[in-house]
Amino acid sequence: MSITRETSAAFSVGDAVRFPLGSRTARAVIVEDRGPIGAQGRRIYRVRVDYDPDDSVTFEMPGEEMELVPADDALARPIENSEAVDYLQRGGLISMLQTATSDGKQIGVWLRRDSLGNVTHTFAADRGLVGGAVIPSGAVYDNRVFTAKSDHVLRFIENFGLVRPDAKAVLKTVGTAP
Repeated sequence: MSITRETSAAFSVGDAVRFPLGSRTARAVIVEDRGPIGAQGRRIYRVRVDYDPDDSVTFEMPGEEMELVPADDALARPIENSEAVDYLQRGGLISMLQTATSDGKQIGVWLRRDSLGNVTHTFAADRGLVGGAVIPSGAVYDNRVFTAKSDHVLRFIENFGLVRPDAKAVLKTVGTAP
């Protein structure tokens, strides 16, 4: 990662950037250009790091410590059907279904990649890659899908770009409850 010192605006609000954070590389979005207010005129940006499913943190970073995320970045690649199936089978589906509210509030959910490239879910449309369907309420019983809600859950799963046989495979692995 090359780090260059620039005092002019090197980034714009909305740009995806990355920077060293401990032993890892963090990804963030520029949310504000604070200007050359740092020591010796360093340009400072407010960045937002998204932690999912629905958490984020903002802080300030000097522009010279960041670089633009390339358009062909691996974390932006589409989610393959096999990856979505695996995530949903290994707890993702139940986790999503458990967030449905009993008060009738509708919550949409999307699949996305986390900072390591693994599939996760988010409730923020601007962070999602695929999905957006409203989570069916009352669909979980004893960490399995309530049998009476199976058809709703199958349609919900298909919203992530999966075909019916894949959705049925997820449901079979997760299991149903009376």
